[in-house]
Parts: sequence; structure tokens; C-alpha cells
Amino acid sequence: PSIYSLSLKNNIVPTVQCLAQMWGVAHPSFDDANNTTATITQKTHHHTTSTNATATLSQLLYEYPTIITLSLEGNIKPTIHFFNETGYLRLDGDGNALVTSKKNNTVTTVRPRHLATSLWDRLLPRWHYVTEHLLHNASSARGAEDDVGCGKEGKCHQLVPLHLLTGSTDGTFCKHFNIDRGAYKDYKKSEVPRLKFSSQFLTWIKTGR
Repeated sequence: PSIYSLSLKNNIVPTVQCLAQMWGVAHPSFDDANNTTATITQKTHHHTTSTNATATLSQLLYEYPTIITLSLEGNIKPTIHFFNETGYLRLDGDGNALVTSKKNNTVTTVRPRHLATSLWDRLLPRWHYVTEHLLHNASSARGAEDDVGCGKEGKCHQLVPLHLLTGSTDGTFCKHFNIDRGAYKDYKKSEVPRLKFSSQFLTWIKTGR
């Protein structure tokens, strides 16, 4: 019901188009903001799609419709940026999906429920704890030449399953990586404010807001 209170022009359309670009699927286009009749865009940024691709967008949104109610600038885009920087997504500078397989236009496993995960309370602390502590220690033990690396070209995202990063409890997450739960709890308490400030500061530098 909360979706019906949103502005079509200012909320729903920009959010749906942003998500469609990220997934690399066709999306509705409104030629007139006052016209409620949508025409289907047949061509995406990197490849031509059929009208059936629109059904794919519908199916993706149907998995977690609440994603449309989240703030595009405050929640969705920062989370998309996180997934892109850490290698779970591959997007160009305009947020369009980069096709990595000629056989399959599906370029990401990031689903709506993943985008709804708390960036500050779950994604950032878990990612940084694993990469700064576990992977760093493992690389040091094997030698610098075996460093797995992180980010878009690294392999950290292959070592931290997306479902575990986004959907598991702290207990399950710690158990999987053999992390002391108390130590991780202390880490979150001390580091989350710093991570949040750092991310917000970088956003402010780039956008001025």
C-alpha cells in the first residue's frame, strides 16, 4: 500500500529505470510525465532486448516490491555503488550493466532483497572485517604474491558469498568464517561510525550533498 503514496514522476519511474539499467533489461519509458501510458524501451545501453525482457524486470521487482519504496539517493544508489566497487556488479559510469557473457545477458546475481540490506549495519562492516582481517592475514601467511586483491578486479567477492553477506545473521556469518562473534560485535560498535562517515564524506566530495 505504501507504494501508492509515492510520486510516479519523482519516485517510482526514476527507481525502476535505475534498477533496469543495473540489471541490463528493458524498462518502461514515459514520454510525458503527465501521461500515465508507458511505452516499452526496446533497446538498452549495451544490447538490444525483446519485449520479453520487460517481463524479466517485472519478475525481478515482484521478488521484493518494497524495493521501490526505498530512497533512490539515500539507499538504493549507495548500495549499488557498494556492490559495483566490490565486484558483485559490473557497471559503467552511468550505472548501465556491462554484459560479461555473450550467451547470457544476465550480468549479476544482485537481487532486490540484496539491495534492501542495510549498508551501514551489515554490508560495510562485514565486507571490511573480512577483507581487512581474514583475507589480509591469509595473504600475509601465503606471501604478498598470493594476495587475492579486492574491489572490481579482485576476488574478494568470490570468497564472500552474496547470500551470506546480505541475508545471514551475524551468528551465521561469524560461524562461516570462524570469526569470534564478540570480536566482530566490538568491531561493529567501533568501526561503523567511521565507515559511515567515510562513505558519506566521499559522497559529499563527489556530489556536494
